[in-house]
Amino acid sequence: MAKKKKEVKKSEWTETPFGATLKFFLTQIEGLEKSVIAILLMQKLHEKETKELEEFIDKKGQNIRKKSGTTYFKLDPVDRGTYEKIKQERNKSKTALEALPRALFVSLVSQYDLIVASLIKAILKEHPTIISPEKSLSFEEIQFFDSIDDIVEYLVEEEVDSILFKSHNFHIEWIEKKTGVELSVSLKEEIPCFTELTERRNLFVHANGIANRKYIRNCKDINCPHKKGLKQGKQLDVNSAYFRDSYECLYKISVKMTYLIWEKLNTNKDEVEEANTFFNNDIIVDLIKHKKYELADDLLSFAAEHFVGVPEIYRKLFTINRALVNKLAGKEDIARKIIGSTDWTAAGNELRLAVAILEDRFEDAFKLMRKIGKEGEFIGKENYHEDPLYEPVRQRPEFAKVYREIYGTDFVSAVKILKK
Repeated sequence: MAKKKKEVKKSEWTETPFGATLKFFLTQIEGLEKSVIAILLMQKLHEKETKELEEFIDKKGQNIRKKSGTTYFKLDPVDRGTYEKIKQERNKSKTALEALPRALFVSLVSQYDLIVASLIKAILKEHPTIISPEKSLSFEEIQFFDSIDDIVEYLVEEEVDSILFKSHNFHIEWIEKKTGVELSVSLKEEIPCFTELTERRNLFVHANGIANRKYIRNCKDINCPHKKGLKQGKQLDVNSAYFRDSYECLYKISVKMTYLIWEKLNTNKDEVEEANTFFNNDIIVDLIKHKKYELADDLLSFAAEHFVGVPEIYRKLFTINRALVNKLAGKEDIARKIIGSTDWTAAGNELRLAVAILEDRFEDAFKLMRKIGKEGEFIGKENYHEDPLYEPVRQRPEFAKVYREIYGTDFVSAVKILKK
């Protein structure tokens, strides 16, 4: 369930260091996730070229025999050129099929590195006194700066560079120490997966993806999910399932970490509503629209347990959306339990409408739609068109009639107008 956005204010949360950083990161990794399509296309091309090579051998080969998985055959000299050309193209697609997933995976982790760098920079700018005392400038060096702000910017960048040079786990430890946010406790579910994938990224960049003692030791120490069958010298890879798991792990850890740090350091009360609206509308509802129900449910569960200072209206919105993702995932019993955990008797018509839809009380839902009218506190016409919550009522014959009563136009016509 999305919350209708108010008129644009002078300062949006997505323009703050924390909001802008998170929005950019999510846009980047969602683009990388979509790039997995390129792997599937390359896989089809490789299969096509492999089949073409096999058919050529069957057609032109002589004395064909197979031994231990290897095919042996003879060719007439006139056919060798064509064979080598087909084989070369097949080998190129094989190399691309091996390199492309690795490249996308390394890029995925690099995007995480960017968000961490931005978060550390935001922390240092908020509290420049925590910059390492070893970072200093001589009087001669100070002369090259135009202002105190320029000096602070330079020292912050130097500090960020020195921190990023160290391990990914050190970054988390540094943030914990400087902000007081217990990330290792709050993110304990993600730490094993996170540690493994960052170690694997290092192996791809520095050791061609060959497992070494350090990687195996770290995997066993943190009880990572990929420790089974690990041996030193094993060639690691990135298949579609592993890439998806890595994407979800970095998605979770980045959203959770950003919000926890922002809540700890935030002193601007005006940002609270904008930050919660972004979490609900731009993160959760977007995940629901893309049918990423487990990821949305995980983030909503985390928000209920760890987010502090969340206004009651948003806590109820989070509860509704958590019930919705479980209902859409076919977990009806869990959805009913989530809805039943909250008292809705004093809630406004819009929240009661959401509860009625989730409980399949459609007659009540249509009555509430009429009561709400054209514009509610946080429901507008666009919600009925775009929000996944209202899909069950959109499918019912009565909806078109009720919609016309409220807005004076047909639902289909309104869709065409909205898309122009």
